[in-house]
Amino acid sequence: MLLPDQFVDGVAVPTETPRTDNRSDFVAQVALTAFDDWSADIGLQWNPQSSQTERAQMNIQYKPSGQSVVNVGYRYQRDVLEQAEISSSWPVSDAWNVFVRGIYSIQDHKPLERFAGFEYRACCWRVRVGGRSFISSRTGSSDTGVYLQLELTALQVSDPNRILS
Repeated sequence: MLLPDQFVDGVAVPTETPRTDNRSDFVAQVALTAFDDWSADIGLQWNPQSSQTERAQMNIQYKPSGQSVVNVGYRYQRDVLEQAEISSSWPVSDAWNVFVRGIYSIQDHKPLERFAGFEYRACCWRVRVGGRSFISSRTGSSDTGVYLQLELTALQVSDPNRILS
């Protein structure tokens, strides 16, 4: 279902060229969770003056359990970007989890970001190690990094006043 938004004359987002048409775009967003493990979110902005899609986005998620997830997405903004994305986090054993993410520019025919790593979980701590390659500036220069995160999960005090006394 498409519903027109209200046109406000003279107001523009700073990064966009002000529009001079007398009609606003049609915008629609639909979120669907029809099955237990699957969900989808689709959005569209259509310009009736030029009969063109201004923006579109789509996300599909498969989540069969609390620790397992796969996401697939698509983003489009006319004359600016067209990107595809995939990400996943999946347990490979009781203590180990792997995760990946990739963003690809369809318009530029190159990857914008690649990230992969693993996580180890113990009773009161977790450690995550990941590698990331990404575009770090608008000029297209890329950067690479290795990341280490330690999370202490069982450091809690049942009586905070006991620490102060």
